[in-house]
Amino acid sequence: TGNAYAKFNQIDTSVWQRLHSFMVKRKGRHLHAGEAEVWTRTFFHNHGLHRLRGTVKYPEAA
Repeated sequence: TGNAYAKFNQIDTSVWQRLHSFMVKRKGRHLHAGEAEVWTRTFFHNHGLHRLRGTVKYPEAA
């Protein structure tokens, strides 16, 4: 349903934003200009983060 899509997308966004924040805090004073811009949703998915978006399956009609 549309609600499941919205909720899964919300969870996906929340997770990668928290990971981005964690990476920034981890680098701390050693973070170089533009380095944090690389850590996008795509970056984390390419490094193995599971994507919940698009995983909703509807039952087939009987």
